[in-house]
Amino acid sequence: RHVENLQRDLKCLGYYTGEIDGIYGAETVKAVKNFEKDNKLTKDPKGYAGPKVKNCLFAKSYVYYDFVQDEKTGSYWEGYNDYRQLVEE
Repeated sequence: RHVENLQRDLKCLGYYTGEIDGIYGAETVKAVKNFEKDNKLTKDPKGYAGPKVKNCLFAKSYVYYDFVQDEKTGSYWEGYNDYRQLVEE
């Protein structure tokens, strides 16, 4: 599940474009390296997502501020939403 969560978070932020499959393959490595570069994090030569990557990902991807639609009434309100809901399969 850890790799799936990593892929899901990277996908929410536009770094990962592959299928959320839980496999730490070439696409996941590429996404992690690009995320590290864009966020000026120390790069792991093998593309592993260490604690700094995971903490930064959590801070950036878990919630975002947006207009949210109430499922019951259909009305919109401003608030926080969970990115993970957008890419659940």
